[in-house]
Amino acid sequence: MIRLNQAPFYFSLLLLALFLIGCLNTSKTDLNEIHISGQIINPVLDNVKFESTDSTFTVELTKDGNFTFSFTTDSSLYLSLSHGEYTSMYVKPGDKIELSLNTDEFDESVNYIGSEASNFLAKKYLIREEFNFQSKDYYVASTDEYKLALEDYKSSIIQSGNSISDTSFMNQQSTEIDNNIAYWISRKEKFMTSNEADVREFLFEKNNLVNEKYNWYAIEDTMDLEGFNKIISEYENSIKLLLEKLVKSEESISKQLEKLEDDIDSKRKRKLSIINQPQNGESYIDFTYENTTGEAVSLSSFKGSLVYVDVWATWCGPCKAEIPYLKTLEQDYHEQNIVFLSVSVDTNKDQWLKMVEEEALGGVQLWADGWSQITKDYAIFGIPRFMLFSEDGKVISNDAPRPSNEETRELFDKYLAGI
Repeated sequence: MIRLNQAPFYFSLLLLALFLIGCLNTSKTDLNEIHISGQIINPVLDNVKFESTDSTFTVELTKDGNFTFSFTTDSSLYLSLSHGEYTSMYVKPGDKIELSLNTDEFDESVNYIGSEASNFLAKKYLIREEFNFQSKDYYVASTDEYKLALEDYKSSIIQSGNSISDTSFMNQQSTEIDNNIAYWISRKEKFMTSNEADVREFLFEKNNLVNEKYNWYAIEDTMDLEGFNKIISEYENSIKLLLEKLVKSEESISKQLEKLEDDIDSKRKRKLSIINQPQNGESYIDFTYENTTGEAVSLSSFKGSLVYVDVWATWCGPCKAEIPYLKTLEQDYHEQNIVFLSVSVDTNKDQWLKMVEEEALGGVQLWADGWSQITKDYAIFGIPRFMLFSEDGKVISNDAPRPSNEETRELFDKYLAGI
C-alpha cells in the first residue's frame, strides 16, 4: 500500500519512467529517420522524385524550387533522384542531407551537404563521362595498355573517395568498378583476337567519321528520301575509301563490306518505315492490346474522341519524367472529349502492372508486350513517343509534343474547339 505522503514520490517516479520511455522511442525513430531537403535551381518540373528498389517518394517543390521530406529505414540504401535528369544518392539511417542542383548544369552542379558518399557518386559519374571506354586505346592500343588506362580510371574514382570513412560503402564501390573493368577488358580481348591491327585502325577512324559527320537519327527523321539516299551514298563511299586506305587483307575487306551492306540496309529500312507510317491527315493504323484486367482494347474503340497516345516503358527515365505532367493534363481535361491512352512496351507484365498501381496511373493503360506492331506501324525507335488522333480516326500528329510542352495544351484546345 502506498501511503499518502509517499504518493508524490511514486508519481514522480512514474513521470520519469514515462519520460524515459518516450525519449527511448523518439531516439529510435530519430536514429532511423533520413531527412532530405534542398533546392532545385531552374526547375523543369514541379516535383522531385526519389526512388529505391522498393519505394518511390514524389516531393512537391515550392515556387522557389525548395523541398523537404523525411522517411525511416533500418538500413543504408541507394536512391535515384530524378528531376528531368537522374543522379544517385547513398543514404544511411539518421542522415540529414541538404541538396542543391541547377538543371542548366545538372551533373556538374549536384552537391550534397551531409552525405560524402552521395558527393562521391556524383563525382564518379563525371569521371566516367570523361573516360571514353571506346577511345583509341580501345581500338588500337594493346590489351596491356588498355588495362593501364582502366587502372588510371579506377584510381581517379577511388582517390575522389579518400575522405569517406564508410568502408562498407567504398568496398561496394571498389567491387563494382572492378566488375566493370573486367567486363571492358573481356570486350577488349575479344576485339583484339577478332580483328587485325589494320582493321582495328579502320574501325577507330570509321567511328570518328560517324561521330563527326553523321547524326543518323536526325538524318532519318528529318531528311526527304532523295536527300537521305544522297547522304547514304556519300557515307558508303567514305567508308569504302577508308577500307582501301587502311585494310590490306582481301578477306578482311570483304567482311567489312558485308557489315557495311547490312548497316546501310538497316538504315534504309528505318527510313522507309518513317516514310510509310501514317502521315498527319491520313487514317491511323489500328492496334489492339490488353488492359490491366486482361481485356482487349483497340484504338478504334475510341472513335468520336480525340486520343492522345503515350508509348512508354517502366524502365524509361524520360518516360517517367513525363508522368506528373501527363497526370495534370488528365485532370485538367477530364471533362473534355479526349482519351489518354498509354501503351507500354515493357516485356515484364508484372513490372508494368506494379507501376500502374503504385503510380496510380490514369487514363487507359495497355500492355504491348515489347516492341510489337505499333512500333513498326508508327516507326517508333525510341520512347517516349506521343501521338494525337482525331475524332474521325485521322492522324493529327504522329510525333506530338510531350505533356511537359505547353504546345500540347494549345494543340488539344485547337482540336477540341473544332478549329
